[in-house]
Amino acid sequence: MRGLGLLVSAAVACGGCGHSGRGWFRVDRQPAALAWQGSQACPAVEGPGPAVMLVPGIGGDTQNNDEVKAVLNGLQPAAMFTFRWSPMEDTRALLDRFSEGVEHLSACLPPRRQVVVLAHSAGGVLAALAAGDLELGQQARERELLLITVASPLAGHGYASWRTALLTHKPFVMTLGGNLTYARAPEGVKVFHLRTHAASDHVMRPTPGWHWPDHPDAVVPGATEHALPVQVGHDDALLWAARALVGTPERFGVTHTAVE
Repeated sequence: MRGLGLLVSAAVACGGCGHSGRGWFRVDRQPAALAWQGSQACPAVEGPGPAVMLVPGIGGDTQNNDEVKAVLNGLQPAAMFTFRWSPMEDTRALLDRFSEGVEHLSACLPPRRQVVVLAHSAGGVLAALAAGDLELGQQARERELLLITVASPLAGHGYASWRTALLTHKPFVMTLGGNLTYARAPEGVKVFHLRTHAASDHVMRPTPGWHWPDHPDAVVPGATEHALPVQVGHDDALLWAARALVGTPERFGVTHTAVE
């Protein structure tokens, strides 16, 4: 039950992440401002690069989050957003809010501009579960969405009880405890899984019942997978991914201009 303890502790540390702190926020300006929560107009697009959307894990931003954002500025992003969420939110409502925000903010971009979703830890599980729900429509032919999960326990933590199925309200923290499967992403969405190693990432270590949170069968169908260097830890993985995006963007198909 070690995994359950870690998740519950993170949820408590989140303090419930009250409604005022949830939604898509613009974070390439100070102070951060709400960019979308169901009714906002399109935010301004500035840089020539892709829009970058960060999705933190269950405990919120990593300690090196400011450094991550500074590195990502090397992409000259059109805008940079982050998704604030609570692990106690109903799973279906949370996935819908995530998907609707991605769709809205993507539609705000000029034609033929990419979107990069960089999702860490449990945020990567959230993004991967939502990938099959994304409805980009005409945008799929005009834009490309790159969804990158980083150090994410894609197989869940394997402790969910059968009683979870009886709950009307299914908190995401309980969903994360189950054995997870994923739907194929639609046209226009490319998924990458950046995997860490249990030797250096405590989140990936097997549970007492020998459930592996990063089991290789847990994958969005058709996704591209990359193994990170064995010494890269859980939080450091996000910074590693940001540096890889800026240093070798072609590895992920990132371009500064139109998608040909």
